[in-house]
Amino acid sequence: MSSTTTDSTELQNLIKLFQNCQTHPRQHFPAKSSAVLVCLYQEQREDKNELRVILTKRSTTLSSHPGEVALPGGKRDQEDKDDIATALREAREEIGLDPSLVTIISVLEPFVNKKGMSVAPVIGFLHDKKAFKQLPNPAEVEEIFDVPLEMFLKKQASRGTRA
Repeated sequence: MSSTTTDSTELQNLIKLFQNCQTHPRQHFPAKSSAVLVCLYQEQREDKNELRVILTKRSTTLSSHPGEVALPGGKRDQEDKDDIATALREAREEIGLDPSLVTIISVLEPFVNKKGMSVAPVIGFLHDKKAFKQLPNPAEVEEIFDVPLEMFLKKQASRGTRA
């Protein structure tokens, strides 16, 4: 079996795993509500396909979390019908990501951040990275970059092995 076939199978298994997670469509949005896009894509690196996550470095001029690494996302607008709409709108505004390039896989259970904001992680898959023309909004984003998804999974796995 080739590396590409194996990786493709792994990707399909990951997508199924997220799709089997209980989705959490909110019926009621707290006053301080937001969503982030966990945008995954597959890239050929060193003879193997690697899953990567798109991240941003926030502008140092922002009043909230200046210069921090973040997922694209932000506060819910009144016209946003759900968390998916919020995450996709914010990704378009912040990094120029066309929502039509992203397939939504799942919406995970919202959590509350340090500032009391409810944040819903929206998992999406970018099928064509080349079609994504990065356009960082300089008022919000200093840099757009990506890292291997495995970086986050290893960290989580190492936490789970402690006794």
